[in-house]
Amino acid sequence: KGVDRCAVYIMSDRLAAVEGLARESELLGCEAIRLREHKNVNQGVLLEHGSFDKFDFIRDLALVSNAEDGLIGPGRPSTSTFLLREMMEYNRKKRGINGKIVTCPLSRRD
Repeated sequence: KGVDRCAVYIMSDRLAAVEGLARESELLGCEAIRLREHKNVNQGVLLEHGSFDKFDFIRDLALVSNAEDGLIGPGRPSTSTFLLREMMEYNRKKRGINGKIVTCPLSRRD
């Protein structure tokens, strides 16, 4: 039997990335799952992070850790990527899902 549902969980601290990934996911026929409302909008205080940091990072992390099959992330893994992967592994074990998580690194387009 084939796959009957495709869902893409989206996490980013930048609105443009969230919107772009949601559009691309939906063009592929997948449901784009993301936070609908960000409570903490950083006003550029921390240039390293986008506008959805702090509390929204934790909310995003909790949401996307429900993904079961794969992880698309930065080419150079970050602390948050490692944390997300561990949370996904934990949730998969609780659900009785075996096997490895497929990981696909993203490259920067300069």
